[in-house]
Amino acid sequence: MLALVLALFTAYNLSVVSDANKTVDAKVNLAKDAAKPASIEITTIFTQSAESYDVSGIIAAIKQLKANVAENTLDYESADAKAIIKKYNITRIPTIIIEGETEKAGLTANTWSSIGTQESDGSLVLRVGAPFTDPASGKVIGKAELVLLNDTACKSCYDVAVHRTILNASQMSLSGERIIGTDSAEGRALIAKYNITKVPTMLISPGAKYYDFPTGAFGGGSLQDIWKTIGTIESDGWYVFRNMEAMRGAVYFDIAQNKIINQTKA
Repeated sequence: MLALVLALFTAYNLSVVSDANKTVDAKVNLAKDAAKPASIEITTIFTQSAESYDVSGIIAAIKQLKANVAENTLDYESADAKAIIKKYNITRIPTIIIEGETEKAGLTANTWSSIGTQESDGSLVLRVGAPFTDPASGKVIGKAELVLLNDTACKSCYDVAVHRTILNASQMSLSGERIIGTDSAEGRALIAKYNITKVPTMLISPGAKYYDFPTGAFGGGSLQDIWKTIGTIESDGWYVFRNMEAMRGAVYFDIAQNKIINQTKA
């Protein structure tokens, strides 16, 4: 009887030790897996258009993460690309799709949400950037024209070119830029059309809606949202800058009052 008890006790101890070893092995394997770099695949869908924006900077940043990266490139007109475009309802080319161990690489849904979407299958799709090619029409969209409306008679007014410097933060691609005097026929027409009361100022064509400002520039966010605090978006889609207080101390001419306003002395 004693021998049987000892045998059962030994068998029980061996079972406990075996289970403990399995648990330790599992934890060791998990630790080893966690220590390995994530494996992800980046598929770039590109266009031959030289006007479309460049995604190489985003790809370079992703490669700085702790991950083994496999890359694939597809022309947006290829059959494989068209299938992906349809699957994820992609409306901007170029774009990138990231698959694999994205969360392990640090690309979570929250971190990605400012520039794209996480799909139901876990893939991350880039959905920002302009100008871009519309895959449905093949047309380049998102180029904007900048009009600087300058009051040449106001020698003390701020330099209207400062608006161009501010726009550089959004990396806006301009199809053209013009400086128009308030005393010209075109300048007077713009003042009348948009009821402009303070100059110098700037106007941007509707293509501006596709751009964002980084954090730190006007607080960051889409130009469309930011513009609501510094100007108006007209019925024809043009953006008109109106909030001179945002210029912080700038000297400007108030057309309605017919006088120069020096905000530093206000």
